[in-house]
Amino acid sequence: MNLSNVDLNLLKVFEALYIERNVTRAAVRLGIAQSSLSSSLKRLRELFHDELFVRSSKGMMPTKRALSIESNIIECLNSVREAIIVPQEFDPTSSTRTFVIGGSDFSAFTILPELIRFLRKTAPQMRLEMRPIPPNETIDYIEGGRVDFAISSENIHPKKIFRKLLFSEDMAVIVGRNNALHQPNKNLTLKKYAELQHIYITSKGEGEKMVDQVLKKNSLKREIYLTVQSFLIVPFIVENSDLIATVSERVATQCSQQSKLCIYPFPSKIEKNKFHILWGKSANSDQECQWLIDSIVDLLAMTDKPHA
Repeated sequence: MNLSNVDLNLLKVFEALYIERNVTRAAVRLGIAQSSLSSSLKRLRELFHDELFVRSSKGMMPTKRALSIESNIIECLNSVREAIIVPQEFDPTSSTRTFVIGGSDFSAFTILPELIRFLRKTAPQMRLEMRPIPPNETIDYIEGGRVDFAISSENIHPKKIFRKLLFSEDMAVIVGRNNALHQPNKNLTLKKYAELQHIYITSKGEGEKMVDQVLKKNSLKREIYLTVQSFLIVPFIVENSDLIATVSERVATQCSQQSKLCIYPFPSKIEKNKFHILWGKSANSDQECQWLIDSIVDLLAMTDKPHA
């Protein structure tokens, strides 16, 4: 292929569609009309001899061919950006950038209150978007540029991903105060814990897996009565039922102040649930991104001493 006949701006269209999965949003991202983007997509398809993106109920989904070339195209564009951008001293007070942070509602619960308080003083024009990431797709979201960085408890160690430990969480069991199980000053045994009916929180990731591993080692198994994606509804269900849930210690402590809950330590030795902040190669050379990542790490270090 003769590169002199290729419009390299088409690669930016590919990148925008891959990230947004939506023609309208991709056009807005590039600052062009939707009709112009559709025309560029047609040229892209001709260039690669493939549909590249096909309509579905979930948006414009990449084809197998698009998935195979995505990392090369985005890496190429990032290399060009790094080469031509003249480094400037970063001033957070004047930054108007919007950062997209990937993570669960627990990640938002943990970092956003302190982070927003901090940014309102130090970077008042900066904006944030919290974007949920499906289980086991954290790396895809980071490498595909769909988030600037992510917060996850997944055990991730790929070579192209950078990470720092944010905090470690002990697990706690929450029980409604009107639950027959609740007996002040009495410990909860692992056997009794396994006999009860549980709420399973899918967004908790590694935390729920560790609970089941402990039970399995002790030849026990719990009964899952209800499975939910978000932990936010869990305290209210526990408060008004005989179900129990295993959550992070900080969630248990904060929710018990607003709901009629009692807290039990997890009834066995269990590894702490570790949460990391993760970012890719492009964010690693991005001065603004690194400033925000370092700020989050520092904020959590200051507020997390009781949980470390």
